[in-house]
Amino acid sequence: MRALRFPRRRRAVIALCCAALAWCAGTSDTVQAASNIPNELISSNPQPNATVTVVPTQLQLVFRNKLDADDAASLGVLLRCSGTTVSLGSPVVAVDAQTVSAPLASIPPAGQCTVTWVINRDIGSLGTFNFTLLITTQTTLAANLDTTDTTVVGEIISVTAAPEPRLGLLLGLLRILEYLFVACVIGGLLYIVIGWPEGFEYDTTQRFLRLSWFAALGSLFLVVAVNSARASGDSFVASLNPFTWFGGLNSAGGIVLLLRFVLVAGTAAVAFAPRRILQPETQVPAILYLLAVAATYGLTRVGQNLPVFTYIIGIFHAWGIVLWLGALALLVRATLAGPGEQDLVDAVRYFVRLSPLLMLVTIVTGLVQVYLTDGA
Repeated sequence: MRALRFPRRRRAVIALCCAALAWCAGTSDTVQAASNIPNELISSNPQPNATVTVVPTQLQLVFRNKLDADDAASLGVLLRCSGTTVSLGSPVVAVDAQTVSAPLASIPPAGQCTVTWVINRDIGSLGTFNFTLLITTQTTLAANLDTTDTTVVGEIISVTAAPEPRLGLLLGLLRILEYLFVACVIGGLLYIVIGWPEGFEYDTTQRFLRLSWFAALGSLFLVVAVNSARASGDSFVASLNPFTWFGGLNSAGGIVLLLRFVLVAGTAAVAFAPRRILQPETQVPAILYLLAVAATYGLTRVGQNLPVFTYIIGIFHAWGIVLWLGALALLVRATLAGPGEQDLVDAVRYFVRLSPLLMLVTIVTGLVQVYLTDGA
């Protein structure tokens, strides 16, 4: 009986050992595959394509995937400015295992700087980005005639950064005005379609749309000029020349801003002839054009590392707030002009019923957009 049991036990032991070896091999392959997942950069300081006027003390890189001990030991960061390699200290991984800091051991020269990073010598985990360093370096000769100490020639005494135009407050105010006036044009015209078809016949409405268009285009012109001045480093007066915009606004956000300016200028065809928004042959193209103009506000963050769904939510958010603000401003202006006909009363009542829905869409899409942006 025992002679018959031993082969069975031996076969069972052999099968168990094979299963254990297969499990270990599969586990090691899984761990190795997980460690070989390509990593990518989601943000940095300085930011890509940024213009820096103060010499940075360190490079900060934030990766999408967490870095393990092997990744941290084999991480390489290289900085070259104007063709010169800048000495860097050893990269330090933060507690979150995603943020890496590399201190600068020497002062980089002014000009175009390129940062190159690689993890584990993996071609899939390699990347570069550029930024521009605008500084003016002052040097002097240090000498001491009273002692026999060694004189340091070319010692850097101070670094003076090129002054950056202080236009942040002005830009914020202009953006608020731009949003309001563009919403008056787009939202007012759209509300004429859905809630007040007789509104285009009022002289108050026509005057409101025309003045809003001039104010929207003027404020948007100044917004583009200020953004161009901040991006290129030129003065505000020099950036008032539209031919200088293409050099400073060459990023994705700048292109969207220029596109918005052109589209807002094109709304004059409807703002100065609001009856076209109701004519059958021009109604659909006019509505689609107005929606496209408002959609550019949902694409403001194009070029950043954000999910595509963020831009879709941003477009619906822009549509909701533009329609609500524009309709409200149009009805307030028409009501303050004097007593209106029954159609104005019906338009106000319809807006009262529509307003909660528009506010709900605006609030929900805004919260979702903040959540997606913060999560990225």
